Amino acid sequence: MKAPPHGLPGHLVDFVGALRRHGVAVGPGETVDAAQVMGALDLVHREHLREGLAAAVLRRSGQRQAFDVLFDLYFPAALGAGSGEVEVPRVDDVPEGPVDVDALRDVLADLLRDGDTAALAELARAVVDALGSAGAAGTGIRGVGATPSWSAYEALRVLSPETLLARILDDLRAAEQDDTPFADEVRRREIRDRIAAFRKMVTDEVRRRVAEQRGRDQVARTSVPKAAEQVEFLYGHADQLAALRRIVHPLARRLASRLAVRRRHAKRGALDMRRTLRRSMSTGGVPMRPAYRTRRPGRRSWWCSATCPAPSPGSATSRCCWCRRCGSSSARCACSRSSSAPTR
Repeated sequence: MKAPPHGLPGHLVDFVGALRRHGVAVGPGETVDAAQVMGALDLVHREHLREGLAAAVLRRSGQRQAFDVLFDLYFPAALGAGSGEVEVPRVDDVPEGPVDVDALRDVLADLLRDGDTAALAELARAVVDALGSAGAAGTGIRGVGATPSWSAYEALRVLSPETLLARILDDLRAAEQDDTPFADEVRRREIRDRIAAFRKMVTDEVRRRVAEQRGRDQVARTSVPKAAEQVEFLYGHADQLAALRRIVHPLARRLASRLAVRRRHAKRGALDMRRTLRRSMSTGGVPMRPAYRTRRPGRRSWWCSATCPAPSPGSATSRCCWCRRCGSSSARCACSRSSSAPTR
């Protein structure tokens, strides 16, 4: 990975340009704020830098996922294999020998049980270096002089962290001495979240290693997810649809409340859902122009007609003899003196 030609300011400008190319609107003011953040924070603390830059350049919650992916590419946690305290166990403790998969699964189970995030990140880096090379998983042998092709699928296929769920659950149950169903369900969900976090660490590490070989821009074109509002809901997966729902749901509720108020005050028929949905197809599913049913004649007159007969004594007033303007029957209505019908 080449160093930026203009130092750290040039690297920040490249990062901001990548954000713009992926739909995050970052202007000159946000760029100046990001530069001030980098000058105020200690760059050794990477997570502090991540949160500071996110607060400076982001304006919407749906942009955070794209920001995190680009931040990991432009501000990586390590270069190459890195250096960590967690080492991959080898068969017979022979350096550069085949990987002892059973011992490695034991180490992973212990870290997942303890929930040590930093140690899991170091283990993910070591696992990718040992097992993430396509065609060499579990052997520790690579072609001489060949450029490794990194694959998260190879590393996770050998480890199979999902199969450690029952083992970790038994260890936690024995340590805490709580066998209630509620406690078991809480522990099970917590372990699943840790396993999902470890899988994401492996995937991010593979993305970083590939970016060092092929370049950040090429990897960013295929790895950065689209914003939720840019996803076609017919082809989006569950996470994208959930993010889209978090954006659309408040807008839909606000629109529904406005339509309800407008419908109460408007002198028109009920909402025609079928025609409204047809109109909304051009606006992405949001009924911006609601359609109403046309009132059938004879239900209520808009104004008192001179020919409307007065009710006979002791009989109920017919429905068509009610005035829409004053709400009284034609016998007590004074609106008939008006020469024009009331407007809607």
